[in-house]
Amino acid sequence: MLNRFIHSEEIRLARTKTVDTQGLVTYTERKEYLKENFNYDWVQKMPLDMVREFHKNLDYESRTLEILDKHPFIMSIADTTLADIFTATQVEKIFQEGFVKKLVETTGHVRKCRSEVVNLLPKQQTTCYMDLQGRMKSHTPARHPVLFDLMKFIRSSHIFRNTRPIRQAIRCLMKTTTFIAPFDNFLRRTAYQLVSAIIIYKDTVMNARIQRENALKLKAEERRQSAILKSEARIQAAVLRTNARIEARNTVRKAKVDAAKKAKAERKADRDAMLLAEKEMKMVIHAQKKAAKVTEQEAAKVAKVQEKEAAKAAKVQEKEAAKAAKVQEKEATKAAKVQEKEAAKAAKAQEQEAAKAAKAQEQEAAKASKVQEKEAAKAARVQEKEAAKAARVQEKEAAKAARVQEKEAAKAARVQEKIAKAV
Repeated sequence: MLNRFIHSEEIRLARTKTVDTQGLVTYTERKEYLKENFNYDWVQKMPLDMVREFHKNLDYESRTLEILDKHPFIMSIADTTLADIFTATQVEKIFQEGFVKKLVETTGHVRKCRSEVVNLLPKQQTTCYMDLQGRMKSHTPARHPVLFDLMKFIRSSHIFRNTRPIRQAIRCLMKTTTFIAPFDNFLRRTAYQLVSAIIIYKDTVMNARIQRENALKLKAEERRQSAILKSEARIQAAVLRTNARIEARNTVRKAKVDAAKKAKAERKADRDAMLLAEKEMKMVIHAQKKAAKVTEQEAAKVAKVQEKEAAKAAKVQEKEAAKAAKVQEKEATKAAKVQEKEAAKAAKAQEQEAAKAAKAQEQEAAKASKVQEKEAAKAARVQEKEAAKAARVQEKEAAKAARVQEKEAAKAARVQEKIAKAV
């Protein structure tokens, strides 16, 4: 069967290196020799089915030694040890559950060996006899001394600040030999179960630790992301407020510039109209003067005789014309003043409307910025409340865990005091 998986040359070399076991008389000597010289490399080269069959027929001591070789941290006192993985409470739990409770049981305040453990040892028979005076007496020999040694070791192990009690328990289960096969097999099986439980508990503790670390990292990342989002929201709100203020200021400036341009154009139009009216008036006066001169010349030519009357009539006409010109000039100046007043009123009304529109836009922009600031503040307060709630929940859970640990430690201390008093 081995030739199918292992080269024949390797088997031959391994067989030539073996030593004759005929000189080893007892079973224990042969067992120790085979344990020291067994070639585990062959097992590693076997298929999984054959490895399983091999392990089924392997005794508990060899299984335990194989596990300890694969996981040296269990018995190590340097590099990675059990103290780097388990806390003092967890070490005590492993010791109590994996070693003490497998060997002894506690009834009230009395601790004694389990009946199934005691039954693995030879039964102690009580001998009855009659003494010299004819009285009936009985003698029961003491229990096997290995039970006293185990109880003494359990009582002496009460400090769990380090992992020494677990290493001592494994050595106790592996080294104690009574040459009573059932009892020795029970001790080795207990050692195998203890070592296997340590490995499984180690995986559980490490997974829980990794999950806690991942949860802390996730919370830190969430806090960092929330801080980034808050800062981005604040920056965005500040940018929006700045943009709103700039837009409102630009709108007001544009409205003022438009109003100024419009007022300037209206003033220019009024001045042009006034200049045109003045030119027309001057042309009318000039035409009237020319007509008066013509009439004077004609009147002088037609009636020299009537010079005096014509002179008088001319003077009268000149006076009337002067009066009329003055009246017309007064009316023109009045009309120009009225037009200037109306233009000034219209310009003022437009400036007031532009100012009102600018104020309304500024108020709307301020209201929008205030609403955005309130929403940002509300979101920040909500996030702060959630963070505070999460922190309080964590503090409560930590306090609960601390109280539970204190209670367990107090219970363990009371139990140890009671045991010490009982002893």
